[in-house]
Amino acid sequence: MKTDRNAPRKLVHAFAAITGTLVVAGYLGWFWYTVATATGSTVIRVASLAFGIG
Repeated sequence: MKTDRNAPRKLVHAFAAITGTLVVAGYLGWFWYTVATATGSTVIRVASLAFGIG
């Protein structure tokens, strides 16, 4: 029964970790896209797309 009681907490922690990762990835993608647009740098834009964050 102890594991059953801890299961929801582990699920919440996993969900929080995934959500946090997505938020950070989205923020980095937005940041690099903004930098690329502001500077007009094709290199940064291509690099961000290549890494899948743009």
